[in-house]
Amino acid sequence: MARTLRSCNTCGRVCKGKYCPDHQRQASQEKQASRKVSSGWEWTRITKRIKERDGHQCTEILEGGGRCPETEGLEVDHVVALEDGGSNDDDNLRTRCAEHHKEKHRRERSSRTP
Repeated sequence: MARTLRSCNTCGRVCKGKYCPDHQRQASQEKQASRKVSSGWEWTRITKRIKERDGHQCTEILEGGGRCPETEGLEVDHVVALEDGGSNDDDNLRTRCAEHHKEKHRRERSSRTP
């Protein structure tokens, strides 16, 4: 199966993947460094900070326009998944209740399935 050509996420050059050969190594190194934080005491510190920033409440906006009221069973979610080039930077993290977190992952999985 032939891969579709697309633009490099960094420089915009046409390539077969998310990055051109010049930027693939850099992206791989950044991805590995970002993943290292996802466990242990550092991740615990990050999740505590994000939950505090978000007021210890799910940040999902409901259809009626209000914010999800859930304050129990909160998880920290990557807005852009690590595997899609996201990071553990605060601006890529948000608090979600377990149900909205699962729902987001279901949507992401279904959008990746051909």
